[in-house]
Amino acid sequence: MPRQYSHQFRERVLSLLDKGRRVDDLAQDLGVSAATIYKWRHQARVEAGVIEPNGERLGSVYRRSPAAATDKEKTSPDEDK
Repeated sequence: MPRQYSHQFRERVLSLLDKGRRVDDLAQDLGVSAATIYKWRHQARVEAGVIEPNGERLGSVYRRSPAAATDKEKTSPDEDK
């Protein structure tokens, strides 16, 4: 059964990450797996609206709509010249 951590503990870990602490260092110092800390950070970013649950950044210049991808695929390199 997975270990349960308090909300306050998770918030403290995330605060330490924000202050520049490395995930691996925190994991070792606090006895929490690095994967768990990465999961907490990911969830916090989703809840803050920074990223989508699938990990894509919201408002990223690299993010394209399906329509934009389709339009780009329709044009050949010769048409750009």
